[in-house]
Amino acid sequence: MLKPKLILLTLVALLTTSIASSQEINSLHDSLTNELEKAKIPEEQIKILYDLFDISLSRDEMQSTGFKIYDIAHKTNNVPVQIDILKQLANLYLRNDSILVEIRSHIMALPESDDQKEALAFVNIRMVLSQLWYADEYTRQMRLSKIIKNYSDNKPTDIYEQIERVFSMLIFLGFDTNNELTSQNIVKLKILIDKLPERHYALRNMLYTMAAIMYTQNENPEKAVEVERKLLNIMSSLSKKYKQEGRKYRNFADSYYNSYRRLLSNYPALTLDEVNHYYAQILRMAEESPRIKLNLEIDPRPKAYYLLAHERYDEAIPMLKKIKEDPRNSTLRLPLLKAIRHAAAQIGDSATIRNSAMEYCDLLENYIKLNAADHYKELQILYDLENLRSKNNNLEIEKRETEIEFHRNWIITGIGAIILLLAILLIVYKSYVKTKSLTLKLESSNEMLRKERDNLEKAKKELVKSADLAINAEQQKNDFINNISHEIKQPLDAIVEYSQLIVDNTRNGNKHLDNFASMVSLNSDLLMTLVNDILDTSMLENGKMTINVRPASVNQICTMAINSTAKLVNKNVTLKYLNENDPDRPIFTDQQRVEQVLLNLISNAAKFTSEGSITLEYDINTLKHELRFIVTDTGIGIPKGKEETIFKRFEKLDPYAQGTGLGLHISRLIAQLLGGSIRLDTTYHSGARFIFTIPTDRRNSSL
Repeated sequence: MLKPKLILLTLVALLTTSIASSQEINSLHDSLTNELEKAKIPEEQIKILYDLFDISLSRDEMQSTGFKIYDIAHKTNNVPVQIDILKQLANLYLRNDSILVEIRSHIMALPESDDQKEALAFVNIRMVLSQLWYADEYTRQMRLSKIIKNYSDNKPTDIYEQIERVFSMLIFLGFDTNNELTSQNIVKLKILIDKLPERHYALRNMLYTMAAIMYTQNENPEKAVEVERKLLNIMSSLSKKYKQEGRKYRNFADSYYNSYRRLLSNYPALTLDEVNHYYAQILRMAEESPRIKLNLEIDPRPKAYYLLAHERYDEAIPMLKKIKEDPRNSTLRLPLLKAIRHAAAQIGDSATIRNSAMEYCDLLENYIKLNAADHYKELQILYDLENLRSKNNNLEIEKRETEIEFHRNWIITGIGAIILLLAILLIVYKSYVKTKSLTLKLESSNEMLRKERDNLEKAKKELVKSADLAINAEQQKNDFINNISHEIKQPLDAIVEYSQLIVDNTRNGNKHLDNFASMVSLNSDLLMTLVNDILDTSMLENGKMTINVRPASVNQICTMAINSTAKLVNKNVTLKYLNENDPDRPIFTDQQRVEQVLLNLISNAAKFTSEGSITLEYDINTLKHELRFIVTDTGIGIPKGKEETIFKRFEKLDPYAQGTGLGLHISRLIAQLLGGSIRLDTTYHSGARFIFTIPTDRRNSSL
């Protein structure tokens, strides 16, 4: 069975494109940027931005450009462009649930159409893949149970919802063709997708990509080749489509390479002419793309398959052994060992046959165990489905019996009510005329009360539902942060440390290398700050952060904050410490946390101050035993009405500004932990001024 993360990584790689050399791209990027500055018509701006999107070398640049395209399309009500770019952004944000939710909300706000429904189904499937990325086996089983229950409880409203459900089931089952339930879902999914319009490439491409990987992995070469050819046709159609739309820089080089490589791995189902053709295509692409050439040198599988197809077994065996030992090919060890045994048998290499046979038997034994577990899981799923059907049938019977009982009681009650009504009518007949007006008023009042009651009941249900959603969202947020703390922090520390070593070794006076080294160092610091901010937020909000109160020097705290942030300040801005020459004042507090808050405040001021000054000062109220730090800048300031909004989590007044929107939120939480507070001075209007107050002796604080 393919591992979930391997599936996800493969799909992401197949959706990535490449262009020329970085030097050519940088030159082209500058040219297109100049054209964009001159463009005035939205359609022309969108065309240039698409070109910039297609030549982007980094994921961040593609994401930023993609949202610019969406903003223009949204403002001009260009629905086709909105749908197209939102789908591409969904690919880029595959591991970001919050952005995927935002993208889905944008799609749901568009006018309903087949294209809109296809995009919505595509993003929902992407969200399932995103959830699978971090899920452990228990979580996957729980989500699979929900999908199964959804199958039984709710009937899909259209074909797109059916496709979405089958895709979700297929993803959670794990793509094993030997699994009967998986095979049934693939056939069902192909039948559904074949009914879609030809222009709906996204879902069709996703299906064929999954199927191609699956059939290749499970050694079904005939079906694998059949699906790969369909996938090549889709890529060819997409290339023509983008050329017709004027997107001359859009290409699918990496996708073609991966497809050709899988085709060669299924060489028993190909003719020699086809093998020669696909291998020649790979060699041509390697000459045109340095990245593909490097990949081919690191992982020479295409050449090994080519040699096997031409029965050049003595050359293929050493290469296959080398490929087998590469940890990145661990999921291919079984077919590679099988190929080595076959090649060795053809040339009579008994030692290789014996060694590969032993290793093959060990792997096969493990595979049989896993396969047995898969069959058990399949039986369990089938049992769950049957159990749900049985429960539904029992509920249906109970429902019918309840309805019959209700109708019987209703008839009896109705007859009694009629008799009672006739008696009342006989009694009140003479007073009917006099009481008619009063009766009408009472009926009107009763109707209003019933409506009010129904409205209150409806509002109550909506409030309960909203509360449940809020609790669920909070839990998902905590799970996300906890996963990041375990999965990202340790490798990120290593990346930053080794990046710094590389930076230190490249600072040799070369202007360009020094610039690049500075960029690496700066971005490493930014990335580490982002992760630390998220971890600090988790610890603060869950009450896990502690403080370490010790004697501290106010002057030392302020000097450290000024020196640490000096490199962030614009050259047109003066950074001053106003109490520099004052006598030092000792206090009892957590020096590290105080410095962290001051660093956040000064860094924030530097980010939004392009000229003028940034100052840090303090004063002490001996009567109240309070110390106030004051950070003042001459930047863009805080808009009226946003004085408290800026302290919220992930809140950014400028969505394109650097940072995550966590700095001020963390600073306020730390201030409260220290027994103090932080606020914006609303009386200052020449920029922004933040006042950070803490007790001078935290040991005696009542907080």
